Amino acid sequence: MKCLKTRYDTRQRKCPKCNAGFGANDFHRVYIG
Repeated sequence: MKCLKTRYDTRQRKCPKCNAGFGANDFHRVYIG
């Protein structure tokens, strides 16, 4: 979860795996396994 917050705080608003962009008001279901 820390890595997601770091990306959000530093405005790196793309998924590191699939390169899909996301914004401050986007919500996605996350599965942590």
